Amino acid sequence: MVSTAMSSLPVLRGAVFCGAQKRKGAEPGDRCRRPAGAGTDHPRYGYCSKHGGNTPTQQAGARMAVARDSAALYGVPRNVDPIDGLMEEYARTMGIVEALEAMVAQLSPSEIWWGVQSIEETEAAASDGGDGSLTPPERKVKSAAAMNLQVRLFNEERDRAVRIAETILKLDLENRRVAIGQSHVAALVQILLSGELGLNEDQRRTAARMLRMMDAQAIEGELVS
Repeated sequence: MVSTAMSSLPVLRGAVFCGAQKRKGAEPGDRCRRPAGAGTDHPRYGYCSKHGGNTPTQQAGARMAVARDSAALYGVPRNVDPIDGLMEEYARTMGIVEALEAMVAQLSPSEIWWGVQSIEETEAAASDGGDGSLTPPERKVKSAAAMNLQVRLFNEERDRAVRIAETILKLDLENRRVAIGQSHVAALVQILLSGELGLNEDQRRTAARMLRMMDAQAIEGELVS
């Protein structure tokens, strides 16, 4: 009985065919055309059940392929601090705004206010002359007064950037991040001052120099007078 351990996995972009070399006197290069993973718990991935698809090695390889495709499709989970995440999202949005602005700048006035609603294109057909020639396809473009999609996206991303900026300012995130960094450095300072480490004066001065590179304000006058 086929296991359902992978039945909940998303359908991604695995191979179409099994692709294993056929046996029993088959010519070299004669590959199995059954669906990839047919008869196994990893459909669309790896060999079919007739060519070792249910072996532990094939199952492990298929799982790795699914994980790799899932990461490419959905992104690998990241442990991101909420403050850093919001700042990163603002920077990403501003990058999109800049790219869309460059696209909008290349539009003509008519392209901004007149948008294509539909395009109909007929197929080439035999002419009535009976000489085998074809009537060229006809292309009909229907336009209407409407704001260009690029302009709309540009405006939407600008609004998004403003909302994120307002949130950042309202929460005072940059100062919070600085304060958190300073508290971390201050904690390191206290550790270095601890007698349990047994650091000599030169070692403490070297550590102080390194910590100043991280945040001068947090350690000013703490270690070296």
